[in-house]
Amino acid sequence: MLQMAMQVEGWAHAMSQKGRTFNLHGHVFQWTGVRIQKIKVTRKVLEFSKLNPISTLLVRPLSDEMRLKFIGKSGVLQGVARVRINGQGRAMIDVRQFRRSVPVMDVWDDDVNTSDAEIIDLGDDADWNAATKAHLLPPTLHGFSFVYKKWGEFSVEKLQPVVWADAPFRHLVLSDSYREVVRSLIEVHSSDKKDLLLTDVVQGKSSGCIIALYGNPGCGKVGMGLFDRSLRDY
Repeated sequence: MLQMAMQVEGWAHAMSQKGRTFNLHGHVFQWTGVRIQKIKVTRKVLEFSKLNPISTLLVRPLSDEMRLKFIGKSGVLQGVARVRINGQGRAMIDVRQFRRSVPVMDVWDDDVNTSDAEIIDLGDDADWNAATKAHLLPPTLHGFSFVYKKWGEFSVEKLQPVVWADAPFRHLVLSDSYREVVRSLIEVHSSDKKDLLLTDVVQGKSSGCIIALYGNPGCGKVGMGLFDRSLRDY
């Protein structure tokens, strides 16, 4: 189980199928794809008959060392199906699209279809403070694995920035004029100018960049795989 910090708000004794428990009630903060939101959590400690070191319990006081560790993880998070995906390879971290693609796992109460302008006005939870509460962010983020072709949950400490390669794009067998047209299309579609382009009458559609290749047999259309990969790297 991945470790995470929580802010305790109260406690209570309770009974469960496994016996008497000591329940701690509190909250954490989580990025929902729309805003940073306060999430209520409960942690249970099963009753034990003799003295145990507090370090062996599933829930224990937060040390300064662990606080700094969690703050370090949150720095990655603030810069970026509920099956955890292990392994190497590229992943796209996108909590908002995860919620749209796997609605059964959408446990947050804000509207995933909130527009970007509304998100700015909405703001984060009133109790959120990045300077003092960063350690309360979770150790995972949701996204899509390009290796397993699945939506999942990724450990923040294992995420690394993508190292982009421009070499494949330069090696494409295209004239300089065509190369500049392709480069310009990509730059426009990945910038703020994208909103100025003609889009579909249905909001949210036709926002991608689709390039059709044509020509005589043997001219290189089958090389589209290399073409597509080089564009993604660029």
